Amino acid sequence: MQKADKIPSAEPVSHILLIEDDPGLEQILAPCLQTDHVKLASARDASQALAQIQRHDFDLILLDVGLPGMDGFQLLTALKDEPKAQHVPVIALTAWQSTSDKVRGLELGAVEYVTKPFEVV
Repeated sequence: MQKADKIPSAEPVSHILLIEDDPGLEQILAPCLQTDHVKLASARDASQALAQIQRHDFDLILLDVGLPGMDGFQLLTALKDEPKAQHVPVIALTAWQSTSDKVRGLELGAVEYVTKPFEVV
C-alpha cells in the first residue's frame, strides 16, 4: 500500500508578529504572506506586542525600530528577557539606516536589519 501524497494544508505554517506603528506595512505584507500560508499578527506599540506574545507563539518577529513610546531597541532588549520570545528570531525592519543603528540592532539580538523602503518579491 502506497502512502498518499500529502495535500498542502491551507492552515498557516508559520506565525509572524509584525510590530509596526504604520498600518500601511501590514496591508502590504499580509497578502504576500497569506499566499505562502503565513499568518500575520500585528501590534502598533511595545505594550500591544508584549500582550500578543503572552497569548500566542510566534515563529518570527518583524520589529520596527521607530516605535512610539518604547522604541524598537528597548523592545528588542525586553523581548530577549521574555521567556516566550527570547528564542524567536527578530528582524529589525526600519527606516533608520545609519551604520550605528544597524550595529546596535544586531548587538541587541536582531538576526537581520532590513531598511525601508524595501521591495516585496
